[in-house]
Amino acid sequence: MYKQRVKPAETDIRLDQLAKVTGLSPVLIRAWERRYGVPVPSRTEGGHRRYSREQAELVRRAALLVRSGLRAAEAIARARTEGAPAPPLDLVEVAELAELLVGGDAVQALDRLRAAWLALGFDATLEELALPALRDIGVGWASGRYSVAEEHVATGVVMSWLGTVRSELPATDLGAPRYLLATPEGEQHGLAVWALELLLRLRGVPSRALGASVPTDDLAQETRRFGVAGVVLGVARPALRRAAISAGRRVAQATNGGVTVYLGGAGAPDQVAGLLRLPPSLTAAADFLARVAQVPAEQRLLRSK
Repeated sequence: MYKQRVKPAETDIRLDQLAKVTGLSPVLIRAWERRYGVPVPSRTEGGHRRYSREQAELVRRAALLVRSGLRAAEAIARARTEGAPAPPLDLVEVAELAELLVGGDAVQALDRLRAAWLALGFDATLEELALPALRDIGVGWASGRYSVAEEHVATGVVMSWLGTVRSELPATDLGAPRYLLATPEGEQHGLAVWALELLLRLRGVPSRALGASVPTDDLAQETRRFGVAGVVLGVARPALRRAAISAGRRVAQATNGGVTVYLGGAGAPDQVAGLLRLPPSLTAAADFLARVAQVPAEQRLLRSK
């Protein structure tokens, strides 16, 4: 059975760390502080903000409520008055899941993911448990601790969980896709593409994931066929940065500039003329794309089962 570990109250979380945990930008966190009095930071001798874990959890909860369609003020008020939510996941849970994934214990790994999903919702489980576990496995593969086969097995289990979440969502027809999601040719790490499609669906944004290593000509053809407004290219490896830029520009040219191309992922460049860089986390990227799509709040789905 999945158990959460309660951490002691500490005031040691930096602003950039809080942004990473919640998916909110530092600018928005400071704006909430000014307008709503949340979060309440302490200050170091140098004047830098530091947040307690309780404050971080309050902001994380409010951020999830905003993503489900509430206005910021209402979300913060509800996060304050509702019962104390489950504490954030820690490194122990992440390490335990990683061991289950590389050990091939799909049943226990899926049970662990499902339990976290029910307790925290999809966004938090993805960002705080599933993706960190896969990153740890990737580090282990690079150091020789895990094999390529073990990494592939782990990815397959997480993909199965994504499919389970998708299958249990209401069968809502969101209409024609607004975005196409893919990785450029040569980039085989496509899990983030499928996860982003699901995050967008939860936000009421129709999209279509084409998967990994999609040839540029095929991507351009699909872009024209569906008449989408945006194409997202995910890049995990910096070595494929130039390939992603080239593919993005070719797609934009093939549509005579009628489509916006976004680059995302750890390997994506920060600034490229004619292309837009997505926020670093998947949930923040989904929030950004949903804002661009201007999806009404009533079309959004809840993040939990």
